[in-house]
Amino acid sequence: MSSPEPSLASVQIQNISSQSLSQDEAPVDAFFRQFETSGFAYDPKDPVISQFDNLCQSRGWDQESEEATSARRLLVDALVAQFGIYYGVNAELWEPWQKIREALKIPKPPPSRTLRSVISAILKKHFSVIDLIEHQRIGTDVPVFQSSHLLQTHLTKTRQEFPSHHPAAGAVLRYLMTPALNPNSHIDQFFLKPTFAAYPYDPTQDAIVQFRGMRQQLHGQWSKLENEYLKEMRRALVLEFNEYFGIDEESLETWVGLCLGIGIKSIPDTIVECRTAVAGTHINIMDLIAHLRTGKKVEVFDSVEELSKYTLKHERQFPPDRPQAGGVHHYLLRDINDPSMERDRDRVKASLKNMNRLKHKKLQKRKEAHT
Repeated sequence: MSSPEPSLASVQIQNISSQSLSQDEAPVDAFFRQFETSGFAYDPKDPVISQFDNLCQSRGWDQESEEATSARRLLVDALVAQFGIYYGVNAELWEPWQKIREALKIPKPPPSRTLRSVISAILKKHFSVIDLIEHQRIGTDVPVFQSSHLLQTHLTKTRQEFPSHHPAAGAVLRYLMTPALNPNSHIDQFFLKPTFAAYPYDPTQDAIVQFRGMRQQLHGQWSKLENEYLKEMRRALVLEFNEYFGIDEESLETWVGLCLGIGIKSIPDTIVECRTAVAGTHINIMDLIAHLRTGKKVEVFDSVEELSKYTLKHERQFPPDRPQAGGVHHYLLRDINDPSMERDRDRVKASLKNMNRLKHKKLQKRKEAHT
């Protein structure tokens, strides 16, 4: 069955898009000027959406038509390029974030504040990317909303919806297009590499699922560097665990946080009791990290054998020995490849636990006898 022929207007738009844009003009200006006819006169001082409405009206396009959709796609391309010119593309530099901070009228931070803290302050705000571009383009203020709901209402009303992914977007814009990104997340930093820009990364999804999807999509460029990327991903996973749960084995706060994370209902009051509770709970560490992103409940297994079957079946092994690893996560590690070894350890742990319980009872009785 032959596919339908594209409309004449759609073909014309595609032809326009294939032409090289003037390097003397800003991308948005160049986009609109390509459509200038006797029926459409571009005004560079007018908002982008208003100009696009005029363009559609002059061409007789319905907003939902194939022609308008094709033109809107090209406009987004131009806006992405324009953002890069205004604010830059390198998320590791101060300048882009200082410009955005000033546009949002966020107070200047003290010299002691880090770049990550400035990015975090920006990502907590609710604003439109197009409004941010218009601030530089025509000098309008950037409205900042109190909630994501109010922002969405504004985007719908003004038709400023912006895609959550674009292959040409630099790292700065990708942070803003996907507000769920955490500037302190080692996993997000891994996926935000320019090398992986063509992959539509979603930080609200399981990192391992994302990694496998990216490997499949970008197979051509992975053939020689797959082992290196895998090493980097494993490092990011370990550092992510450290970031969320800490590395200080002598901190009660660290152990309480870990107990809460793995779903222990009755949180112990001491470090020793927390360690015992964690060591006696069998969970998949990769699921624990995924839980922080997806909200999916972490499954607790009755035995190391069951955990082993699940982990090997779904290929969700956590890197056992990494130089970046703290001491805390070792209490969750199990011998997945040889559960019988863990069974012996469990017997020893149970025996020690029972001995401690009996000791505690004896001490309690002696105290009662003296009172």
